[in-house]
Amino acid sequence: MGIVDILSLEANTTYIYEVGYVICDTLAELNQAIEEDKLVWGAEKTPDLNGQITTFPDENNATTRFIMGSCRDNLGNKGEETFDNIYAYLDEIDEELRPTMLFMLGDQIYIDHAHILDKYQFRPKIEDYFKEYSEAFGLYMFNKVTRQLPCYMMMDDHEIQNDWSLGKFKEDENKVNQQFNKNTLKYGLRAYEAHQAAFSNLIEDPEQFIQQNFPFHPTENRKKYWYKFTHSNSDFFFLDVRGDSEVRSKKYEAEHTTEPEILSDAQYTELCSWLSDGSGNVKFIASSIPVFPDTRGKLGTPEDKWFLAAKQRVELLDYIRTLDERPQVVFLSGDVHISAAAQLTHEDDPDFKVFNVISSAFHWFVLGLQEDHFDWGKLLAKKARADHVEDGNATFSKYHSESVIKTAFGKPKIFKRNNFAIVSVEKVDGKNQVSIEFRRGKDYSKVLKNIILDFR
Repeated sequence: MGIVDILSLEANTTYIYEVGYVICDTLAELNQAIEEDKLVWGAEKTPDLNGQITTFPDENNATTRFIMGSCRDNLGNKGEETFDNIYAYLDEIDEELRPTMLFMLGDQIYIDHAHILDKYQFRPKIEDYFKEYSEAFGLYMFNKVTRQLPCYMMMDDHEIQNDWSLGKFKEDENKVNQQFNKNTLKYGLRAYEAHQAAFSNLIEDPEQFIQQNFPFHPTENRKKYWYKFTHSNSDFFFLDVRGDSEVRSKKYEAEHTTEPEILSDAQYTELCSWLSDGSGNVKFIASSIPVFPDTRGKLGTPEDKWFLAAKQRVELLDYIRTLDERPQVVFLSGDVHISAAAQLTHEDDPDFKVFNVISSAFHWFVLGLQEDHFDWGKLLAKKARADHVEDGNATFSKYHSESVIKTAFGKPKIFKRNNFAIVSVEKVDGKNQVSIEFRRGKDYSKVLKNIILDFR
């Protein structure tokens, strides 16, 4: 992987670019090829490498508009149909309404599907991870879209191993039969760094990447994969909910009373500082696994969700709720192979409301979760096993989740087929207005739902 910085670009400007390449063994050969104009500008089996990009605006009242989604299963078309429709949408939409960013909220590859029946022999090599990325990121329509929009990515479980967390790898470290092997983590993170994290603004300059390989937590001896940035009237914080997570196996959690945390102290502290900075912008928090609603049932509750770190989740929500200048907060998520919009309120605070927008999948071979796999209602106050939640023997908080989208009969509505969402933030009567548009993955003209998030 290479990183190229193009400096001195103007703000809020669309640039057209073209990429040429040449294969050579020495720097002298490279210089000669450039001098003699022997670079290849597209080839018979290679899509042309032209693209365009629009730089961020420098004013703080410009519209923010982005496409979001997640999960490209490696069965079938790997999301090509959805990206074909995203490209058609971008090609048709008026320039002033065109999204300028693409958020890919986890599960860009599914490295683990080939080994799903033999969990103790899941030992992919580093080359296996690179092969998966090469195939997933080399698809024609995917490339046509990603050459037009800045891509902000994050990892979920399938980039490394199904339902993984740092805590599970620690738990298995000295076991004879290891479901989570340390080399799997090392190789998976190496591939993630090269193909996804290297393009986040964690890398301030190429020299830093060359010298240090990848940044470490400022106070902890492990890699830092969370990052933040601002676009006009919107602030973004992309969490790391896997590499910091201390959630462990179902058996371990059943035998221990400690409250696991998904966010490390360093990440949590920076998140709280960012939330309280008084910017006046909408605060988008990207968490690959939905913060709410909770899921239930055998399909709905693999032991890797936020409900296992319920205490930390309530602490975070309490922090947001009790800020003197309470921001508009929207969580962005994927993971569960459905799309939906949820709101969270507090029974003692009628003015409190935050939202979770879920958009998934770009491509999933079968249907995602169903309506009865979601547990609308009160959030857990502290850690509980899934069966305790099912039988009502868990301790619940005063936070209450419900679906923003309802059926004609008033029941929660979710979208289960491949799709993507378009999120917009614009000034209306001097206030930030957040709107969501869900579109079908196989027919971009099919608008599944348009909603405006009501923070009142």
